[in-house]
Amino acid sequence: MVILCIAVMVLIVASGILAGIEAALFSISPIKVGELAAGGSPGSLVLQKIKGSLKKPIAALVILTNFVNIVGSIFVGGMAGDYFGSQWVGVFSGVLTFLIIIFAEIIPKNLGEYHCEKVALLTAIPVDIVTRLFTPLIWLLEKITQPFLPKGQSGFSTNENEIRMLVKMGHRQGSIARQEHELILRAFELDDTQAASIATPRTAMTYLRGNSTLEESRDQIAGSQHTRIIVVGETLDHVIGFARKDHLLLSLLEGLGGKQVESFAMPILFFQANSPASVLLSRFQKSRQHIGIVKDEFGGVVGVVTLEDVLEILAGEIVDENDVAIDLREFARSRNAGQESDQPG
Repeated sequence: MVILCIAVMVLIVASGILAGIEAALFSISPIKVGELAAGGSPGSLVLQKIKGSLKKPIAALVILTNFVNIVGSIFVGGMAGDYFGSQWVGVFSGVLTFLIIIFAEIIPKNLGEYHCEKVALLTAIPVDIVTRLFTPLIWLLEKITQPFLPKGQSGFSTNENEIRMLVKMGHRQGSIARQEHELILRAFELDDTQAASIATPRTAMTYLRGNSTLEESRDQIAGSQHTRIIVVGETLDHVIGFARKDHLLLSLLEGLGGKQVESFAMPILFFQANSPASVLLSRFQKSRQHIGIVKDEFGGVVGVVTLEDVLEILAGEIVDENDVAIDLREFARSRNAGQESDQPG
């Protein structure tokens, strides 16, 4: 009787361990595996390899699980027949099946899922060894089952909506702070936001005539709240570049008021109206510039955009002590649309 009990326990424990390992490998996320593998431990690196292609490791576990269950049940059933008699084998098999379902399936799989990180790391190397040992048998089973399976391999993939949902779940669970949650979600808006929608409209632009002198533009320069001022030619659609306010004021103090504004102009970036904010950010970084002109499909000026405008997508409205109008786009919309002209203002 003692030997029979030991045999039943060995069967249930062995089957339960295999069920728990399988559940852990399925449950641990590829993102978590990548995070663990960054640590460089042998177990995490093997786990990353296993998670990258689960088909063979799971096949090895299924083979081993079925072997344990079938051979173990036959062996234990034979012992039970010798001990209780053939008339009680059916009852014993029913009880054994119930025990296997509870203690070798349901409980181990729930535990494996709950402790998936620890279980997966602990068993990654043994699973890899078993998979290598069973490689010929796995290859044979793959050839047999291949005609019945759909073509193509499915791997882990995700999309923007899934990442948004994960971030929201992490925020609700407390693992992602509110500021991090908002910043991550706003990052997705960089590709969805077009240059025209964040540009200060031409009706609210501050600009100087390139053919005017510094002295003639003195009041406009001194009264501008911007550190960089657009320089235009005959029309607002002819943008020459931009000039730094501090450079212009310093030149006035140095007695250079007779020089034309265009001589102080520096090259400026140009963007299409439908360019995503992510493109603007990249070009601002590479060119080390902070200002650009947004043009429509016909080459007309839509407005002016700055690095600050792009960063506001991530950080929200940025206002300093010199800002008279907090939102220049709203300010421009409040103006009379019929007043759009080439007059400096």
